[in-house]
Amino acid sequence: MKTPRILSVFALVLTAALLWTSHTAAQSPVLNNITDPQNGTGIAYKAKARVITASTTITRTDHTLLANATSGAITLTLLPAGTNQTNQVIVVQKNDSSTNAVIIDGAGSETIDGTTTIRLTQPNQSVVLQAAQSTWHVLGQRPANSYTVTATGTLTADQLYGSTFVNTGASGSIVLTLPAPQLGMRFRVYLTAAQDVDINAADSTQILALTNATGDAISSAATIGNSIELVALSSTTWGAFATSGTWTDVN
Repeated sequence: MKTPRILSVFALVLTAALLWTSHTAAQSPVLNNITDPQNGTGIAYKAKARVITASTTITRTDHTLLANATSGAITLTLLPAGTNQTNQVIVVQKNDSSTNAVIIDGAGSETIDGTTTIRLTQPNQSVVLQAAQSTWHVLGQRPANSYTVTATGTLTADQLYGSTFVNTGASGSIVLTLPAPQLGMRFRVYLTAAQDVDINAADSTQILALTNATGDAISSAATIGNSIELVALSSTTWGAFATSGTWTDVN
């Protein structure tokens, strides 16, 4: 009788098919239900982008957010970076050409790597954030664009989040007056023309180490290649990083 042999072959074929199905299922990515090994809960992960045109709270299912601030500044509020958000990754890009800011704000009193808010002020400026236990962290950031300044003026707060200022085309000395510093501000000044650039701190604020009093300015030598990076250290102080060339205190 050949029946047992036929049944045996059938059983082998069926077993192979089941193993292949199991293997295929195990290899298929599930984008919207990734298990967190720490607490067993599912982490929603959205590969597609969501367009934002007004202030809102970022949700657990968000991943990539294209923020359009054409109609005015918008604020994106993060969820608390507790256990439920651990490992969530958020990508935010400002995808309009206006000067209106896209503001990313921590939940309540939470900060983002010590900063209360992150401001995106230039087209295509973006930031990648990840939640880890009790705080959000910046994993990567695309800096803002460069500004060309050829005349004396006052810089705005929104211009000072990652931007670079050059004096290309300046025909004389210029003075750039700063607003009060806010944590998260960081900007660079680079001389592309051989003209003096003064950076003037607001009243009651100071550029530490390079000046000896609040309200003082620093002045560059009129030399192409002179540069400086200033970072807000507090609500009243700036710190100078990566200076090149001569910068002196001007009372």
